[in-house]
Amino acid sequence: MESESLQGKGRCGNWKLILIFTVAIFNSRGCKAAEHVVGADRGWDPQSAHNFQEWASSKIFRVGDNLWFAYSSAVQSVAEVNSREEWETCDVSNPIRLYKGGLDSVPLHSEGSRYFVSGRAEDCLKNGMKLHINVVPFNTSSPVNVKAVAEAPKSSGMSVFTAFSFFCACVCIFLSLSLSFSL
Repeated sequence: MESESLQGKGRCGNWKLILIFTVAIFNSRGCKAAEHVVGADRGWDPQSAHNFQEWASSKIFRVGDNLWFAYSSAVQSVAEVNSREEWETCDVSNPIRLYKGGLDSVPLHSEGSRYFVSGRAEDCLKNGMKLHINVVPFNTSSPVNVKAVAEAPKSSGMSVFTAFSFFCACVCIFLSLSLSFSL
């Protein structure tokens, strides 16, 4: 009799471990956030300004990633601006944030368009020193059409990945409870 109850506890314990493992797998990111150095080895430099959009076009910027701006703080700064219009006109009169440190990390916490320009209007206007990126959800695995991201309506529902994770967790809980009650 005692060996039967121990077997039952063992089975139930195994299902609990499977449940924890399954939930952990489906809710983990599976990889580390990316660190993007704007302008690569040249950094945020007026001499390489024409390459910022080209540099960005080969990248996928995901929620959780970080942008790094490296520049000479004695002569340069980076302004994050609110809109495409401010980005196009290099208007730094009311930035979201002005970076002046020379080596600045900008965390990408949410989806959507982000606009960065030189804090020196003349570098932005004359040298084209500006960067526009689109930040996509973390679980996006392929490049996304920039226009589609900008124009896509925001979803108020769960993503497919989140819904699938929730479904798997529910199935595991159900199986775990079913087995523990049948023993």
